[in-house]
Amino acid sequence: IYSIRTIGNDGNGSISAVVAGIEYAINQHVDIINLSLYANKTLATTVLEKEIQKAIDAGITVVGAAGNDGADAVNYVPGSVLDAWVLGAADDNGNRKAISNYGDSVDYYAKAKYTSNAAAMFSGYISKYGTDSLDNSIFLMMKIQNLMKRHCLTLLLKNILKEILTHLIHK
Repeated sequence: IYSIRTIGNDGNGSISAVVAGIEYAINQHVDIINLSLYANKTLATTVLEKEIQKAIDAGITVVGAAGNDGADAVNYVPGSVLDAWVLGAADDNGNRKAISNYGDSVDYYAKAKYTSNAAAMFSGYISKYGTDSLDNSIFLMMKIQNLMKRHCLTLLLKNILKEILTHLIHK
């Protein structure tokens, strides 16, 4: 485990510092990079998007926060990097928190105060169990719940999916 600090205690930092941190992690051949941070997608953040994709292309799992602005995560980095694992924040009932960014680029919502906490928890989970375990995990259930809410499936289909999930989780 490497601790590569790229932002200050106040949560602020430069894009170049984050890019340098990712480059260092790539050179150290890490398995997972946790980006419990987010930034508005701008021309300046394209270099960060490319660095994140470079890490993914090198075989590194990149986990990032969706952001806490209650907006579409695709307009933020790392949410705009579709190959990254992007996490939103959910309440105790598994519902997306109003502050959590959302959208098709968000892979899962985890019970957390902020999306940065959700990304950190997810990084810890896959560090311990790997990404293959996601098929039989609570994260899968949250993903399907998110899809059901987003696409307004019928009550019958919801009940069928709940039964399947209950069976998978209690296997």
